[in-house]
Amino acid sequence: MKRLFFLLAVVMAMVLFLFVAGCERLSSKSTAELLNEGVKLAAGGKWNKAHKYAEAAVKRESNNQYTQLFFAFTCEHTGKNAQALAAAESAAELAPGNFTVKYTLGRLYAQQGKTQDAVKPLMEAFNLKPTDPFNILLLAEVYRRMNASSLAINYYNQLVRNHAEFMSDKNNAAWVWNQLAVIYTGLDSIRNAASCFRQAYTLAPEKPYVVINFAVFMDRIQRRDRAVTFYQKYLELTANDVEFAEKHELIRKRLGTPVSQ
Repeated sequence: MKRLFFLLAVVMAMVLFLFVAGCERLSSKSTAELLNEGVKLAAGGKWNKAHKYAEAAVKRESNNQYTQLFFAFTCEHTGKNAQALAAAESAAELAPGNFTVKYTLGRLYAQQGKTQDAVKPLMEAFNLKPTDPFNILLLAEVYRRMNASSLAINYYNQLVRNHAEFMSDKNNAAWVWNQLAVIYTGLDSIRNAASCFRQAYTLAPEKPYVVINFAVFMDRIQRRDRAVTFYQKYLELTANDVEFAEKHELIRKRLGTPVSQ
């Protein structure tokens, strides 16, 4: 959510520039005014209304990076994934040197399962702004999905080493340590995996994803007693979540306890 407000603020800054530069030549319903109203609606969570403004703006100026970028945001938040991606691609063609545009394109590729396509715009974004932690995180995630373990570890470690503010958020830090632990587990680097899992669990002992991954790790290294403890805790944490029912069944079978509890 914080990242969304940041991106909307970037669009707003672009709108202000556009307004100053173009208000004299545009009609009373200028592109800048459409974007300005749309951004305000989006910031208030009124994405369907914001989309109408964005659509009007992009129809008026389809060769404008700002209209395409905001149109991409509103499409994304109104379930129009294909249109969102197409708009982000158009914005990237119009603004090859814009970090926010490149990051957004890479993020949308990643969200829509186009993992390999995400690499190029995310790397371009990294070259434009190598200190942005969200882009670094997304690069790490993309490389992890591609099983490029050394690259994924490199970018996760950049967050650990160089981004104290980002890592000061316990949710961010727990996620990074968990992801490192999962990668190290897959590489059979048991000591590193154990260290990273301990970091993640210390930060977020009530996060189900941390608990279940730690349980599986303990099972893998034949620490059955510890695995059982974490499996049971996971069942307690997610007891009321219907979407976890299938996983509950598998865990109870693993524990040798009755399935219907």
